[in-house]
Amino acid sequence: MIINNILSKDYINNSSDILSYYKNDNFKKLLDKLDDSIITVNSRLIHTKNITYLEQFIFNLDNYISYIKSILNI
Repeated sequence: MIINNILSKDYINNSSDILSYYKNDNFKKLLDKLDDSIITVNSRLIHTKNITYLEQFIFNLDNYISYIKSILNI
């Protein structure tokens, strides 16, 4: 499963939360809309330069979850 490979990356901190969202059909449909095109990312947080749109989406979602958790002190 592609999502499991992405969630196992070192830079994804909230993989269990994202995996729980993945059980939702609407979330799956959203992810299915992302194509497999490769983009170049210049970020020290991501260990590779070339990632897919799906990986970028998961990375951004992970950052957003971390941000919300920090505000709410979770």
